[in-house]
Amino acid sequence: MFKLNFMAYDYFCIQFNYENDLCGFSIVLNDQFGVSLEEDIRSYMGTKDWDSYLREIMSKIEMRIPDKFLKAKGWL
Repeated sequence: MFKLNFMAYDYFCIQFNYENDLCGFSIVLNDQFGVSLEEDIRSYMGTKDWDSYLREIMSKIEMRIPDKFLKAKGWL
């Protein structure tokens, strides 16, 4: 299993998970739990358009952050 953690918009800790050709992004709540940003299971090798996929993930992260915070940072 491969996991990559990073901060998104100085607001959420995001984790990218990869295992056995399955991958996905989630918002980290604590050491044990996270909230998935996807409705379906995604195949790493089956993902053809990574730009579109990552824009979709970025949009899902942004919609969970208050507009007031994004505006204050100049991101909206």
